[in-house]
Amino acid sequence: NMGLRETQERMQKIPAVLVAAGPSLNKNIDILAQHQGRVLIIASGSAIGALKRKGITPHMLIVGDPFNRNFAELEPSLDEAVLLATSYYGMEKAVAAHKGRMMFFDFLDYPLPFPYPGMETIVPGTEKLCGTASVATLSLDIAVKLGCWPIIFIGQDCALSEDADHAEGVLAHGYSGNSQEEFLWVPGYYGKEVRTIRNFHNLLQYFERYIASLPVGQVINATEGGAKIIGTVQQSLQETLAALPENEVNLNQLLRCEAECSQQRILLQGWEKALALRSSL
Repeated sequence: NMGLRETQERMQKIPAVLVAAGPSLNKNIDILAQHQGRVLIIASGSAIGALKRKGITPHMLIVGDPFNRNFAELEPSLDEAVLLATSYYGMEKAVAAHKGRMMFFDFLDYPLPFPYPGMETIVPGTEKLCGTASVATLSLDIAVKLGCWPIIFIGQDCALSEDADHAEGVLAHGYSGNSQEEFLWVPGYYGKEVRTIRNFHNLLQYFERYIASLPVGQVINATEGGAKIIGTVQQSLQETLAALPENEVNLNQLLRCEAECSQQRILLQGWEKALALRSSL
């Protein structure tokens, strides 16, 4: 298990695709499947279900939600080949069930004390992440802090589709939302205004503020649908991936932590058992 800082030096200038669960993901997920060895694939929460449906194994799965009630969305897609990135006090069932590597982080927005005695001795020091708005904002902040370039959005609609609210393969696919909820209208990816809701609109504004602080051109919006995200370079995933240089780096190896202290491993195993017991209660 590793901290973010241990990975930063290895990931500079590595292209990353941030996969969210919006309905536009259905348009270009097949293109991603054809190029999955060329880019770092970071799945935001339940978006991993859509990737699994297409036979895509992401390099990282970001889980920001601490509530076990959402574990059912992730459990069928957990894969030991995937690095699980979550907070120190993240979803207990996911941490206990995951058999692969893990990266722990803390929130810049609302830091909390370590939930278990001795945990501070086994979790490597890491930077705090911006994650107030969504797991998608965590994914972006991780990619930025890793030094990835470019950072490519897909499935990041920030808006509603006429047909569905999530991509196929996501357990929430077909969710119709609250019929009493207020709808807002924002500029769309293709110019025409699109319909959204307050939560998505807040996420859109968060992205635009965050991206305004980044170098021009670092973030590409290849969602090909949904809302326009000001500050991003807007182009298709096919065009974006075709312009990338050939990558001969083993991305899974870059995310692997070679050195492990046996005492840390013993403590971590004990903590994982405690999580599993607590999750079953």
